[in-house]
Amino acid sequence: MKQSRKRLWIAVPLFAAVLVAIVVMVLLSGKAPDQSLDELPLPSSSSAVLERPSAGSPADFSAQENLFIAVGVLQNMKFYSSETTGSVLAKVGFIEYTQTVHDKKTKKDQTIFTEAISLSSLKKVAEQKYFENDAVLLRKAERFDGDTPVWSETITPISYDTYAAHYGSVPNSLSNYILSPDTILSAQIVQVGEEYEITVELRAAEAAVNYMRQVKTLSGSSTIPEFHSVKLVLTIGKDWAPVRLVIEENYDISVPIIGKANCSAHLVEVFSYEPQQNPPDSGAFDDFIGGGIKPGDIQDLPDPTEPELSEQIAAIFQKQNSFRAELKLNGKKHVFYVGIDSAQGKLRLQNKELFAEYDGEYIAVSYNGQKLRARAKNLAEAFELVSEKLGIQLNTGDVSLEKLVESLRMEETAGGIRVSLEQKGLSVQAELSNSDGFSIVSAKASLQSGGTKLSVQITPSEFQAYQKADASYRDITDAFGFVKPVLELTEANRWSGTVALQTDSGETYSADVRLIRAQPLEGEALIRMPDGTEVWAAFSGGRIYVSAGAIAVQAEAAELKELFERLEALTGAELSLPELSFPELSAEKVLNGIKNIEASGNRLSFSLRLDETELACRAELAEGKISAIQISGIPVNGKAAVVTVSDIDYSREAGTVEVSGDFISAGELLDFAEAIKRTLEKETYRLGFSAAGAELRINGDLLLKRLSKGFEADVELFVADGALQHQIDAVMKDQKLYCNYNGLKLYAAQESVASIAQVLQELFGIEIPFVDSLFSGEFEHLDVSILEGLGVPKLETSKPVDLLKAIKTLKLSGGCLELTLSGSELFGDEARDLMLTAETAEGMLCRASAAGLRLKDGAPLELELTLKDAGKAFVELPEDAQEYIDVSSLPLFVRDFLKTAEERKFEINGTVNAKMLSIFSFDAPLSMRISAEQDGSVSVYATLEIPYVVGVTKNKTEITLYYADDMIYIRRVRRKVMFYEKDKTDYMKCTPQEFLQDSMKYIRFITNFTDLVQKQIDKAIETGAADERPVRIEEALKNYLYNGEDTYTVLLDGEGLTHDANFGDMELSVTREGELLKRLKFSTSVINMVSLKLDAQLSQSGDSVDMSVIPPNLQELFP
Repeated sequence: MKQSRKRLWIAVPLFAAVLVAIVVMVLLSGKAPDQSLDELPLPSSSSAVLERPSAGSPADFSAQENLFIAVGVLQNMKFYSSETTGSVLAKVGFIEYTQTVHDKKTKKDQTIFTEAISLSSLKKVAEQKYFENDAVLLRKAERFDGDTPVWSETITPISYDTYAAHYGSVPNSLSNYILSPDTILSAQIVQVGEEYEITVELRAAEAAVNYMRQVKTLSGSSTIPEFHSVKLVLTIGKDWAPVRLVIEENYDISVPIIGKANCSAHLVEVFSYEPQQNPPDSGAFDDFIGGGIKPGDIQDLPDPTEPELSEQIAAIFQKQNSFRAELKLNGKKHVFYVGIDSAQGKLRLQNKELFAEYDGEYIAVSYNGQKLRARAKNLAEAFELVSEKLGIQLNTGDVSLEKLVESLRMEETAGGIRVSLEQKGLSVQAELSNSDGFSIVSAKASLQSGGTKLSVQITPSEFQAYQKADASYRDITDAFGFVKPVLELTEANRWSGTVALQTDSGETYSADVRLIRAQPLEGEALIRMPDGTEVWAAFSGGRIYVSAGAIAVQAEAAELKELFERLEALTGAELSLPELSFPELSAEKVLNGIKNIEASGNRLSFSLRLDETELACRAELAEGKISAIQISGIPVNGKAAVVTVSDIDYSREAGTVEVSGDFISAGELLDFAEAIKRTLEKETYRLGFSAAGAELRINGDLLLKRLSKGFEADVELFVADGALQHQIDAVMKDQKLYCNYNGLKLYAAQESVASIAQVLQELFGIEIPFVDSLFSGEFEHLDVSILEGLGVPKLETSKPVDLLKAIKTLKLSGGCLELTLSGSELFGDEARDLMLTAETAEGMLCRASAAGLRLKDGAPLELELTLKDAGKAFVELPEDAQEYIDVSSLPLFVRDFLKTAEERKFEINGTVNAKMLSIFSFDAPLSMRISAEQDGSVSVYATLEIPYVVGVTKNKTEITLYYADDMIYIRRVRRKVMFYEKDKTDYMKCTPQEFLQDSMKYIRFITNFTDLVQKQIDKAIETGAADERPVRIEEALKNYLYNGEDTYTVLLDGEGLTHDANFGDMELSVTREGELLKRLKFSTSVINMVSLKLDAQLSQSGDSVDMSVIPPNLQELFP
């Protein structure tokens, strides 16, 4: 029973550590395959040595030279002693394990004595070695009295070869490390008082090649130690004798059961050169000193007197290798099976969703179809960094094995023993059975640290269907290299980078962004729109600033909600940012959605599925910092977009956002816009307007009354343009427009007015506001291209105006808005800036003006508008409204005309009837063919037969007229009257401009009147009242009629049209047949001598009209 009790007491501390490891689910049981010391190169004492200089001091030599001199000085000393103290901190996951060190060394002549004592709560080790000529004498402590070793009386002689194989080189040099130019990374020397301090950084793996053997032997590591860093600080005197050596070293070992441990040692060795004395406890070695060792006495290293603690624990887990673990984390329950494969040194964790395997170095995890593996060391470091961020607050300083062992309590039970311990929120209790060796009955533990509550219940299980990790698991160790940069990114105080958003349609929005940590967050961004527009935005000091071009607006952040509500009320539209339709997030949804994790070097990528959204995520590191992030598949307005953040920079240094310049208050700007809206929403208001130029003067007054449907208006407008004056009085009432233009009185139904405006819009290539909403649609999509050949001027509207570039200045103060538009952008003239102003008073728009406008001749023009509430004013019809000409059918005429014109080719046949002095009368057959091409060119072929009338015409005359390529060609054939005469053919050609300038010349040529008749005509023309005044519509139009079915009639005043009293009234009527205008009648009288009547019919139209009658070589035919 005593033997069992003793073995139990030895096993309990390490078993408690294993329980704690299971509780925190980080330390996983396992023993890596042993590595033999034979894998290391043979020990080599190759530290460099230099002779002590005969003159000079350490100040005269380099750091390396002084180091090698000190090595030689110490090796040549006949006597010295040293004492080393310090500690080794071993870290396994989150548990820190401290081993204190107390070593002694004495050299006397050729004899070296060493004593090494290492203490911890888990293991205490002590060894003495006496280096004799023939062997190394080894003595170990058989037990400890507290921390004092009780040395064994057994001394074991071992050969130097055995010592070298297990401990490395003989300790006759300055350090266990090889010190040579090949192993030194850097070396510096500084003088400190009378001494010199040499700091040396070593190439760890090369310098420790001998020392690794000693570390492996003393630590019991199952693998060869892996050294990461070694730093030595050697203090020497003026004579180069070592005074003190400080050693800082870091390496990894593999502790059986516990797993891989990282060790950091800090050791201080102090040298003494006092009078020679015998090594301590040297008397115990007297029987072997001085030739007392015989060859048969040499032995191997002794076996441990007690089994290794790891073997005792391993024995438990060889019998019981599967456990059921019920874990609760912050109230949430998880059930796992834990399998311990002591043969392969692996621990496995498994339930329906998760499988994990730990082999002492790597953790492999299979979850949700993903098979991943990573170094446990990297995972533990990452977990430490993010545990607090995740709300898992495990205070690693509280989990100390030394303190746990101190709190250990045991009590014997009927079938075994109960083990319990308590320490700062950690409680562990285990029930062990002692029948046929120890076994675990149950174990439970709980841990509360910060806001985290963790508990676990462990019971043996028969479950054996554990999975096994294989080569299909992807190594994502490099992914954990992103944890620290990500945390640094989140903890920074300022950030900058370029953000780009590319939509599915190919549009790209980008922004140079800079953010500053503040309360609230501050920042600025230069945003680039797909069309190249740049917008600058900033938020600082609780205010938001936005500028684009010369427009700069600012608002209090607290006002944003109110401003958006006002803007929505003002526009009637629901305003919102681009819709990012992200699904609701949860930790479970994110974990389940992560797929295809790839990590290599400085790149990390993975896919993330959230409901129906599939995201592709990528991040990059540069110089240890997050440098770029890209997320593809972000849903924006129902389409997938890609967001890229590049050139990322961040720092913990504080920053500021500087805002300068003049900004318009967004609230004041909305006040102005609301004043305009209120003005336009008034039931009745009066608008006065005026314009003044060099010779142009405009004055007008508009009374506008809003109705529930539509509006009523009364307009008075006077325009003086030099000698010309235009007086326009118009009334819109009862869905009719009445217009009196210089005495010409017209009226039309409102829908007809809108239709006329629509035709003008199409014809002149301009856009008239509100026409589309007023237009009934009866005349939609009319083809007016046929009129292009008639020379109708198109307004140039193809040049787009960049509004942001056009605005040079924008100011708003005290309800007065001043806007300057660039003349360069608007008119291509830098000297023609346009200045607009608008003023509000008492919440209403009251005045507006424009300066910088110019007329066609370059004369300046200024406009001014005034508005005021008209109160209860009424719009009344003109008193003589019944005298106004009804032109409501004019759009129907335009429709029929354009519909006919769409045919583009026409053949017209008819008769011209001429009556002279009411005595002579004749009919002249007329035939015309007209073609209007798509390119705007027009060609005409016409024939006219004028009969021979005695006393009126000289001959029977046949006229053929061609119009092509902007030239008029006339061929006249005069048939013979007398039998002895011959037919004569004459030719003339001219441009249209020449024809108009001397029309009578060409009319005489065509009509071929007798000299008597022609003289009468010429005389009448000479005595006529013709002048050069332009045609005025109010003088020319006498009436317009529509029969309500198919015929349109216009009555013109001949004298008003021609400004010639010789011309009588003209009547033109056009009749529609089907969809086309096919009948034309025209009548007039000239100088009371000639009356003319035309009756013509559209014979055919479209492509069936043969235009080949026009010769292609007209220029050659007409000299």
